[in-house]
Amino acid sequence: MEQDETYMISLGKKFKDFDIMTKYSYQNGKELPENTDDVDTKVISLILTYKF
Repeated sequence: MEQDETYMISLGKKFKDFDIMTKYSYQNGKELPENTDDVDTKVISLILTYKF
């Protein structure tokens, strides 16, 4: 895959024993073997981290 554009944003909050974060990622590009233009990839992640 050949990428033309990539954007990412992350937001998070730290608490006493854990952290919470959300991420959004957007990519636009060309899929090479099939030669398909304007392929979008969108990913949303939620991350929880506990410290002990």
